[in-house]
Amino acid sequence: MSSALDWLTPEPAPPPDPVADALAAFLELAEKVGLTPVEDPNRPRDLLKWNPQAGPQTEFFYCDADECLYGGAAGGGKSSGEVALPLRWVHRSEFRALILRRETTQLQDLLDKAAALYPAEVPGARWRGDILTWTFPSGAKILFGHCKDPGDWEKYAGHEYHLIEFDELTHFLLVQYREITKRVRSAAVGLPRYVR
Repeated sequence: MSSALDWLTPEPAPPPDPVADALAAFLELAEKVGLTPVEDPNRPRDLLKWNPQAGPQTEFFYCDADECLYGGAAGGGKSSGEVALPLRWVHRSEFRALILRRETTQLQDLLDKAAALYPAEVPGARWRGDILTWTFPSGAKILFGHCKDPGDWEKYAGHEYHLIEFDELTHFLLVQYREITKRVRSAAVGLPRYVR
């Protein structure tokens, strides 16, 4: 027989969940000692609109070799992949990338691709044409540059980059390549030290 007070009877407690209990205890302890969850810095950033094409562009985009060359006929997506690649790490404030062509006038296609892609992918990305640099809300920077004359590599001396990309590498002198790639260095954990 039911009574009008049956709704006051507490429902039985759910069975214990050891995994959920352990996670709750861990999060409580982490908060007490001041730890906060951190995104895995090695995990590629999920791009919102741009994805590499299946095949060589995808292999290039996710290659974890120190040096990676990507060649082929026009229209294979090399420049698009090159412009998009740094977006994997622009959530890290200390990230720096350098994208080079032999001459400044040859940069226009890359700059146009960056202007279409970067603000769409990362709202708040800002362009400074006087220094050919994109700055992201995190503080990360992607610089565009050139190395026209044999000694122009010296203007990058003392700089530190996590990623250096040469567009049309065959246009550069071997000494330029060797000297500029010496600028790929960093003590930052979880950031690449890549030459492309």
